[in-house]
Amino acid sequence: AWPGQSATAVGFGPTADHSRMRLYSAAGSELYGGDFDAKGGLEYLYPSDDASTAPWMDIGSIGTSADGEVWLGTDDGARVSRDFGQTFENVASDLLGRQQVTQVAIGQNEAGKKRVAVMINAAPLSTEGLEIGGIQ
Repeated sequence: AWPGQSATAVGFGPTADHSRMRLYSAAGSELYGGDFDAKGGLEYLYPSDDASTAPWMDIGSIGTSADGEVWLGTDDGARVSRDFGQTFENVASDLLGRQQVTQVAIGQNEAGKKRVAVMINAAPLSTEGLEIGGIQ
C-alpha cells in the first residue's frame, strides 16, 4: 500500500523474467506492485483509465500464478491481469454479477491445468468444468 495507507490485501508473484518475487499490495481500490527492497518503493498498477474494469471497488484478495497472472477479488467481482500486473480486465462478470469476491485461490487440477477458485459471499465457486477468461 502507499505509505500511510492500510493494506487491504497482499500477495507475491514472480517478475516477468522470473528472477525475483514481486510484492503486490492493495489499499482500498488501488493496487501497487514491485520489489519491496527497491529505493523507489512500489509502483501504482491499478486501476488504470480503462473503463472496462470499472467500477473500481475495494480489493480484498490477491492471487498470483507462476505464468504472470494476477487475480484480484474486489467488492465488485474479479479482475485479472495476464501480464504480471501491467493491464487488467473484468472477468466472468455474467457469472459473478456484481458479487463481492472475498478470496481468490489459484492452483492446478488433476490434469495439471490451472484452476482458479473464488469465494463469493461465503459460497465457493470453482472454474472446474467452466471456460472463464480463457481458463478451463
